[in-house]
Amino acid sequence: MKLLEADTKKLEYLLNLSYGTLYIPYSQRPYEWKFQQVLRLFNDFHSIYKSNDTTNSHILNFITIQIDEEDENKKYIYDGQQRTVTSLLILSALIDELRGMDINALNSATQLTNLYLFTSHWRDASATNYKVIFDNPSANFMLHEHIFKGQPIPTGYVFSDYDKALFDNYNYVKDLVHDRFGSTPTKEEIFRFIDVILDRILVIIIETSYENIAEEMFETLNSTGLLIEDFYVLKNALIRSLDEETVKPIWSTIEINTDRVNKSRFLHTYVNAINGKTSSKDLYNRISLLRNLEDPRTASDFLDELKETSDIFMKIENPSQRIDGNQDENNKYQQSINNLSLLGANQYKPVILAMGLRGFGLTDINSVLQGIITLQLRNIFIAEIKANTLELFYPKLAKEIYTRQITDVTQILTEISDEMINDTQLYEYFNNRIIESRKDEAIIRFILKEIYNSESNEIIINANSRDVNLEHILPITPAEGSQWLKDFPDEEQRNKSARKIGNMTVLLNRLNSRIKNSDFSNKKSAYLESAIPQNKLLGNETEWKKPNIDQRTIDLYNLFKKVWSK
Repeated sequence: MKLLEADTKKLEYLLNLSYGTLYIPYSQRPYEWKFQQVLRLFNDFHSIYKSNDTTNSHILNFITIQIDEEDENKKYIYDGQQRTVTSLLILSALIDELRGMDINALNSATQLTNLYLFTSHWRDASATNYKVIFDNPSANFMLHEHIFKGQPIPTGYVFSDYDKALFDNYNYVKDLVHDRFGSTPTKEEIFRFIDVILDRILVIIIETSYENIAEEMFETLNSTGLLIEDFYVLKNALIRSLDEETVKPIWSTIEINTDRVNKSRFLHTYVNAINGKTSSKDLYNRISLLRNLEDPRTASDFLDELKETSDIFMKIENPSQRIDGNQDENNKYQQSINNLSLLGANQYKPVILAMGLRGFGLTDINSVLQGIITLQLRNIFIAEIKANTLELFYPKLAKEIYTRQITDVTQILTEISDEMINDTQLYEYFNNRIIESRKDEAIIRFILKEIYNSESNEIIINANSRDVNLEHILPITPAEGSQWLKDFPDEEQRNKSARKIGNMTVLLNRLNSRIKNSDFSNKKSAYLESAIPQNKLLGNETEWKKPNIDQRTIDLYNLFKKVWSK
């Protein structure tokens, strides 16, 4: 058996089917290179192509291969997956260019395909040998059927973590080819570029018959995992501590729950939930300090908890997936998560994770979400206190829930309430709040809808309706010669008054577009036509000047503090 052997070879040697199919072990992360990394590799290849020095070459770095002598000498690629697959994407894009040229180029494309991408038996097309095989069906479909064979993507196809980067990067490489060689590259240019890639790009191939040595080389060459996403380093550690058969079904569920989600953000949210505020760097080592993953029993318990966490996290990221309560509770949960998204809130998520892990029901979770919305509105939106003032509070609260220092929802709500500014402070901030950005206007639109809905049982303004627009009673840009310019002659004061909360309401689109920048005398009739009772009150006003705006700001403050009370 081969202990360890290293040799420098041309890329052609690694990619040629005669070297054998390269299997991607389950323990490896999905193909996930970003455009910047693809561009860097393409530029490395292209610089050799542009060089006049025919002796010039580029070393692609180490590729670690485990040869499984007990399974027909199968070759598993433990380090270098991203570089190898991207090289194949580049080669595939160049072969695809040749397919659209003359018959000689087409013949060359066929020969290159048979040498480097796949071969099919003439009698049985299903007996196909592919250069790379993933331990994932969607990744194999994307690479084999779409990229290697040119089959179209089915209508309604849903991308996953395992195939999106393959699809995006392949099309990006095709764009790069046209960028460097023009929209109609010549056959000779493509031939020469392919020749350079295969003949003048070098790799250092490290081969071993031992899986544990391949894994150790993988970690050593990647600075003990620091260059690899902690999520996949964690998966490898669990496989080592338990075994692949134990880890695979549970980890597959975790990956499904976190599909198309930033895995580092998921892990960071989890660590913040169980440990309080924790840096997002080096999460694997931080988890290792919290959990002895070398102990199989501890590793098994941790794996089960991470699976449960992934389910809770998925329902935070995709609230429509929450179906464990009654319809009313599910709707409240979904609306609350969507409202927090509107507010740009993310730091609260460890609290909901901790509550889920400690078995709090949906009714309690909804109560806490409402408390969090109130905290975000009072402190962050109205008072404009920096959001990072809560980056310690939420993880600390989450840890207290997770460690069972807090076991009752009333205690959680009290902690959240204690963090809020008081009503006296709120009054000051509310009266001086100036709404300028589009994002702030969207939030004020939400606030006004909620206030109006709380005041009226007869009519509910649809929170998701696109037909409800924010209306500035005193227009931001009054028409030239309008009464507004006479009532607010000072431009600076006019702009400030126009952007105060008391100068805003919501109107159906039809009414909003009709009155736009009209004088108040014309707007009044539209307000009286509105189905919203609060707008009818505006229509009964005789004039709209600064005292009116200031008084309505106070009136809205009183309603605001009633809906979002401390």
